[in-house]
Amino acid sequence: MAAQLKRNDQLQKELIANVSHELKAPLTIIRGYAETVKDVSWPDDAKRNASLDLIIDESERLRSIVQDILDYSQLQAGTIKLDPVAFALRPLLDDVLLKLDQHISGKKLSLLVEGADSIVFFDRKRLQQVIFNLVVNAIQYSYEASEILIKMQTQTKFNQNVLRLSIINQGPEIPPSELSAIWDRFHRSNQLRADEPIGTGLGLAIVKSIMDQHGSNYGVLSEDEHTEFWLELPVILSASPQG
Repeated sequence: MAAQLKRNDQLQKELIANVSHELKAPLTIIRGYAETVKDVSWPDDAKRNASLDLIIDESERLRSIVQDILDYSQLQAGTIKLDPVAFALRPLLDDVLLKLDQHISGKKLSLLVEGADSIVFFDRKRLQQVIFNLVVNAIQYSYEASEILIKMQTQTKFNQNVLRLSIINQGPEIPPSELSAIWDRFHRSNQLRADEPIGTGLGLAIVKSIMDQHGSNYGVLSEDEHTEFWLELPVILSASPQG
């Protein structure tokens, strides 16, 4: 028990340190550009609007960080009640991709979705969060002007139907020694660097927590400059999907 308490105390200190680091950058940028608007660019419409746009972007990034921290804390504490329902996967996937279209086009990425749609049984809101985080990760670590492939494959495992959803990007390989560590909160590879980080450092930890709570399999493969994150989702063969 003493060892566990010591471990919990260490994890709490690491979380506070990492959160402080994550929050510092957007707060610094917001203050800097607010001062620029006030002191320099206020009379110049173009410069003022550009500064205000950056303030808005960083405010949204700050909101996203705080929301991810809240979600992760609630998932770890088990206070989020899951609400699994039957729904078609493809409309949810399309909605996620639409939200990230600006990031995809900004990096000149092509996107290919393969496979037939299926009715899955999962918490819809949490699955959207999982797919969003995985696509963000794929965008972040893709080579510019490369392709992201999303595959949907229905399989039978242990007499149960599952849909294997794979998100594959072309980019630097994840070192074998780090394949298990990437699911840790705020993990940053010493060998991989994203050009323009758009995540919060909690994305994959949240994916892990949500998939674990649903009792669903997931994993990652990385070789030959291709990285695949995959999920297995329960499939409903005959149901009236929501939405």
